[in-house]
Amino acid sequence: MSGGENKLSFAPFVAMACFLWIAATLTGSQGFTAIIGLLAIAAIFFKRPGIRLPAYGWALVASLVWISATTVWSPAAGPAFSGSVTGEDFSVDVASLRLIGTALFSAFAIGAALAIPDDRAGKSKAAILVAALLLTATIFAVFVFKEEILALAYPGDPEEALRSGPQNIQRAANSVAVMLPVGLVGAWMLFPNMIVRAGLSIIIAALLAVFHKLGSQSAVMSALLMLAGLAIVWAWPQNGLRAMLRLIAGYILVAPALFLGITHLVGLSGLTLPWSFQARIYGWRETISKIFEQPLMGHGLEASGTWKDTYATRPEWLEHMTSLASPENADAMNAAWQNYPIVPGHPHNMALELWADTGVVGVLLVAATLWLASSRMPAVNALNKTAVFATAGLIGALLPLFSFAYSAWNEAFWGMLATAICAVIVLGKKGTA
Repeated sequence: MSGGENKLSFAPFVAMACFLWIAATLTGSQGFTAIIGLLAIAAIFFKRPGIRLPAYGWALVASLVWISATTVWSPAAGPAFSGSVTGEDFSVDVASLRLIGTALFSAFAIGAALAIPDDRAGKSKAAILVAALLLTATIFAVFVFKEEILALAYPGDPEEALRSGPQNIQRAANSVAVMLPVGLVGAWMLFPNMIVRAGLSIIIAALLAVFHKLGSQSAVMSALLMLAGLAIVWAWPQNGLRAMLRLIAGYILVAPALFLGITHLVGLSGLTLPWSFQARIYGWRETISKIFEQPLMGHGLEASGTWKDTYATRPEWLEHMTSLASPENADAMNAAWQNYPIVPGHPHNMALELWADTGVVGVLLVAATLWLASSRMPAVNALNKTAVFATAGLIGALLPLFSFAYSAWNEAFWGMLATAICAVIVLGKKGTA
C-alpha cells in the first residue's frame, strides 16, 4: 500500500532515524547500517518495492554487479560468513553482500520517503530540525567535556583513550558535518527571520572552530564545501546540481592523474605538512602505483586492505616522516613508522580506491551512474527550493569525506548518506500538517 493509503506516514520514521543519528554519532558512527536497515523495514509498510528503475538506477545495479564480481580475484576474499547466530558473533564478511544489502535498504527507504504525501510531513520536518540542533549541541558538549567523555568511554585504560579516542571524536565531527546541511538549510528556509539566520551563521562559524580544535580537518572542509555547494546552486539555479554531480563524475575518472600531479607538486614545493597529511600523500602515491599494475579490472574488492608494505620498504619516505618529529622523538618515530603500513587499511580516497579495486570498468560504471543521475537533478523553483539547496549542501559536505576519510566499501557511510537523503526529501515536502 502507498503512503497516501496509510493513516500513519513514513515521515515520522525518518525523523526517528535522525534522532538515532545522535546515538550513532556518539558510538563510533557504525550504527548507520542498522539505522538504514530499520528505515527499510518500516518502508515496506508504506511503499512496495518495484523493479522499474530509471537509467541511473540500472547503471548503479551494473556497478554493484561488477564490484561484487571483483571479489572473485580479490586477495581479500574469504568465507562469506563467520561466527554463529546462537553464539552471538555472527557476521557477514563479504563486503559485496554488505554493500548490496545497504543499497537495497537505501532504495526501500528513499522510495518510501519520496512517496510521503506533502500534507503528512510538517511535524516530522520540525522533529528533524530538533534532531539536527541536538546533534550540533552534542558536538559542542564533546568539545567542552572531551577529557571527561574519554575517561567515561575508556575507564581505566588511558592508553586506549589516547589511541582510539581522538579518532572516534573525529568520526563524530564528520557525522555532524553530514547532518549540517540538512539542519542548516531546513532552518534557514523555515525561519526567514534575520535574527534566526544570524544565529545560524554564528553556529556555523563556531562549528568550524570546534571541528578544527577537535582535529577533524575533514569536517572543517565539509562545512566549507557545504557553503560552496549552496553558493553554486544560488549562482546557477538552473544547472547547479547537475554541474556538481558531473564534476564529481569527472573527478573520479581523472583521480589517478589528478592525485599524481598533486603529490608531485607537494614534493617539488618542499612544503612541510603535518605528519597525518603527509602519510595520506604517500598512501595515495602507493595506491596509484598499484592502480597501474591492474588498470583494467583492478585488484579486487578490499584488496588495499591486504597491502602490508611498510615505510621500511621506502627508506626515503621513512626518513622524511621521521624528520617531521622533534629531535628528541626522532628515534621513537623512526621505529614506529618502520612498521606502519603505507596504505593503512584503505587509501583514504574513495576515487583512488575504486580505481585500485575495480579498475577502469568499475570507474566507468560509477561515473556513468553519476552522469545519468545528474540529468535528473532539478532546477531551483519555489516548490523545491529547500530540497535542492539541502542536496547541494550535502554533496559539498560529502566531498571531503569521500576524498580523505572513509573507505568506498564502508557500508555505514552509505547508510548515513541514505538517511540524510531521506531527511532532505522530508524537508522538501510542502505540507505543514
